[in-house]
Amino acid sequence: MRIFFYAFAISLLSLNGYAKIIKYQLLNSQKEIFSFKEVCADNGVTDAPLIEVKTASSLDCMTKETPIRSFCLKKMKNNSSFIRARYDLAKNEIYCQSADRVILKYQCSKKTMGYCQNDQIGCDRLRNILAQNLSLIGHSIHEEVLGEKTLSCYFSSSSYVDSKLND
Repeated sequence: MRIFFYAFAISLLSLNGYAKIIKYQLLNSQKEIFSFKEVCADNGVTDAPLIEVKTASSLDCMTKETPIRSFCLKKMKNNSSFIRARYDLAKNEIYCQSADRVILKYQCSKKTMGYCQNDQIGCDRLRNILAQNLSLIGHSIHEEVLGEKTLSCYFSSSSYVDSKLND
Protein backbone atom coordinates (compact mmCIF):
# COMPACT_ATOMS: atom_id res chain seq x y z
CA MET A 1 0.00 0.00 0.00
CA ARG A 2 2.87 2.34 0.83
CA ILE A 3 4.19 1.77 -2.70
CA PHE A 4 0.86 3.02 -4.08
CA PHE A 5 1.23 6.31 -2.18
CA TYR A 6 4.80 6.84 -3.33
CA ALA A 7 3.92 5.99 -6.92
CA PHE A 8 0.97 8.38 -6.80
CA ALA A 9 3.05 11.19 -5.36
CA ILE A 10 5.79 10.66 -7.91
CA SER A 11 3.31 10.59 -10.79
CA LEU A 12 1.59 13.69 -9.43
CA LEU A 13 4.79 15.70 -9.33
CA SER A 14 6.55 14.25 -12.35
CA LEU A 15 5.74 16.06 -15.55
CA ASN A 16 6.36 13.76 -18.51
CA GLY A 17 8.96 11.88 -16.46
CA TYR A 18 11.40 14.81 -16.33
CA ALA A 19 11.42 15.39 -12.57
CA LYS A 20 10.84 13.21 -9.59
CA ILE A 21 10.75 12.87 -5.86
CA ILE A 22 13.96 11.16 -4.86
CA LYS A 23 13.21 11.05 -1.12
CA TYR A 24 9.96 11.20 0.80
CA GLN A 25 10.49 10.27 4.43
CA LEU A 26 7.81 10.45 7.13
CA LEU A 27 8.42 10.44 10.88
CA ASN A 28 5.68 9.10 13.18
CA SER A 29 3.24 8.61 10.33
CA GLN A 30 -0.35 7.60 11.04
CA LYS A 31 -3.44 7.31 8.91
CA GLU A 32 -7.16 7.28 9.44
CA ILE A 33 -9.12 5.19 6.98
CA PHE A 34 -12.61 5.95 5.68
CA SER A 35 -14.71 4.16 3.09
CA PHE A 36 -15.84 5.97 -0.05
CA LYS A 37 -19.41 5.65 1.28
CA GLU A 38 -18.48 7.46 4.51
CA VAL A 39 -16.92 10.30 2.52
CA CYS A 40 -20.00 10.68 0.32
CA ALA A 41 -22.39 10.44 3.30
CA ASP A 42 -20.46 13.22 5.03
CA ASN A 43 -21.10 15.35 1.94
CA GLY A 44 -24.85 14.68 2.07
CA VAL A 45 -25.03 11.78 -0.39
CA THR A 46 -26.26 8.73 1.51
CA ASP A 47 -26.66 5.26 0.03
CA ALA A 48 -24.82 6.18 -3.18
CA PRO A 49 -24.83 3.05 -5.37
CA LEU A 50 -22.17 4.47 -7.67
CA ILE A 51 -19.07 6.21 -6.35
CA GLU A 52 -16.18 6.90 -8.68
CA VAL A 53 -12.86 8.67 -8.51
CA LYS A 54 -13.32 11.90 -10.44
CA THR A 55 -9.80 13.35 -10.18
CA ALA A 56 -6.66 12.69 -8.18
CA SER A 57 -8.20 14.76 -5.39
CA SER A 58 -11.96 14.16 -5.51
CA LEU A 59 -14.70 11.56 -5.63
CA ASP A 60 -17.86 11.63 -7.73
CA CYS A 61 -20.72 10.77 -5.35
CA MET A 62 -23.66 10.35 -7.73
CA THR A 63 -22.63 13.48 -9.72
CA LYS A 64 -21.74 15.47 -6.59
CA GLU A 65 -18.02 16.21 -6.49
CA THR A 66 -16.44 15.60 -3.08
CA PRO A 67 -12.88 16.83 -2.48
CA ILE A 68 -11.08 14.27 -0.34
CA ARG A 69 -8.66 16.80 1.17
CA SER A 70 -11.59 18.87 2.49
CA PHE A 71 -13.08 15.73 4.00
CA CYS A 72 -9.80 14.84 5.74
CA LEU A 73 -9.25 18.39 6.98
CA LYS A 74 -12.74 18.30 8.50
CA LYS A 75 -12.17 14.90 10.13
CA MET A 76 -8.72 15.85 11.39
CA LYS A 77 -9.46 19.48 12.29
CA ASN A 78 -7.64 19.19 15.61
CA ASN A 79 -4.66 17.42 14.09
CA SER A 80 -1.84 19.84 13.32
CA SER A 81 0.12 16.96 11.77
CA PHE A 82 -2.24 16.30 8.82
CA ILE A 83 -0.15 15.99 5.64
CA ARG A 84 -2.30 14.60 2.82
CA ALA A 85 -5.39 12.79 1.63
CA ARG A 86 -5.19 9.85 -0.77
CA TYR A 87 -7.45 7.10 -1.99
CA ASP A 88 -7.04 3.38 -2.62
CA LEU A 89 -9.08 2.25 -5.61
CA ALA A 90 -8.69 -1.43 -4.81
CA LYS A 91 -10.26 -1.04 -1.37
CA ASN A 92 -12.53 1.98 -2.07
CA GLU A 93 -11.01 3.81 0.87
CA ILE A 94 -9.71 7.27 1.65
CA TYR A 95 -6.57 7.68 3.75
CA CYS A 96 -6.14 10.81 5.84
CA GLN A 97 -2.47 10.75 6.72
CA SER A 98 -0.53 12.62 9.37
CA ALA A 99 3.15 12.77 10.32
CA ASP A 100 5.29 14.73 12.75
CA ARG A 101 7.99 15.43 10.16
CA VAL A 102 8.44 15.11 6.42
CA ILE A 103 11.76 15.16 4.59
CA LEU A 104 11.40 15.70 0.86
CA LYS A 105 14.00 15.80 -1.91
CA TYR A 106 12.87 16.72 -5.38
CA GLN A 107 15.02 16.37 -8.48
CA CYS A 108 14.64 19.47 -10.62
CA SER A 109 14.51 19.53 -14.38
CA LYS A 110 14.17 22.17 -17.06
CA LYS A 111 10.45 21.40 -17.40
CA THR A 112 9.75 21.69 -13.65
CA MET A 113 12.00 24.57 -12.72
CA GLY A 114 8.97 26.37 -11.27
CA TYR A 115 9.62 24.38 -8.11
CA CYS A 116 13.33 25.13 -8.17
CA GLN A 117 13.66 28.82 -9.04
CA ASN A 118 13.25 29.76 -5.37
CA ASP A 119 13.68 27.05 -2.75
CA GLN A 120 11.21 28.53 -0.24
CA ILE A 121 8.47 29.02 -2.84
CA GLY A 122 9.09 25.56 -4.31
CA CYS A 123 8.91 23.91 -0.90
CA ASP A 124 5.72 25.82 -0.05
CA ARG A 125 4.14 24.56 -3.29
CA LEU A 126 5.17 20.98 -2.47
CA ARG A 127 3.93 21.39 1.12
CA ASN A 128 0.44 22.06 -0.19
CA ILE A 129 0.53 18.65 -1.88
CA LEU A 130 2.54 16.45 0.49
CA ALA A 131 2.80 18.12 3.93
CA GLN A 132 -0.41 20.18 4.26
CA ASN A 133 -0.49 21.31 7.91
CA LEU A 134 3.23 21.13 8.64
CA SER A 135 5.54 24.11 8.83
CA LEU A 136 8.49 24.56 6.53
CA ILE A 137 11.53 24.55 8.84
CA GLY A 138 14.34 24.21 6.30
CA HIS A 139 14.89 24.44 2.55
CA SER A 140 17.76 24.47 0.10
CA ILE A 141 18.74 23.86 -3.49
CA HIS A 142 21.88 21.85 -4.21
CA GLU A 143 23.52 21.76 -7.59
CA GLU A 144 24.62 18.25 -8.41
CA VAL A 145 26.90 16.82 -11.09
CA LEU A 146 26.22 18.01 -14.65
CA GLY A 147 24.21 20.99 -13.44
CA GLU A 148 21.20 19.04 -12.12
CA LYS A 149 19.59 20.60 -9.08
CA THR A 150 17.93 18.99 -6.08
CA LEU A 151 15.38 20.83 -3.95
CA SER A 152 15.39 19.77 -0.28
CA CYS A 153 12.46 20.59 1.99
CA TYR A 154 12.09 19.88 5.70
CA PHE A 155 8.66 20.12 7.32
CA SER A 156 7.59 19.67 10.92
CA SER A 157 4.42 19.88 12.97
CA SER A 158 4.30 22.59 15.61
CA SER A 159 3.63 19.98 18.30
CA TYR A 160 6.80 18.07 17.35
CA VAL A 161 8.92 21.23 17.47
CA ASP A 162 7.38 22.21 20.84
CA SER A 163 8.09 18.76 22.31
CA LYS A 164 11.75 18.92 21.22
CA LEU A 165 12.17 22.41 22.67
CA ASN A 166 10.86 21.19 26.04
CA ASP A 167 13.25 18.19 26.19
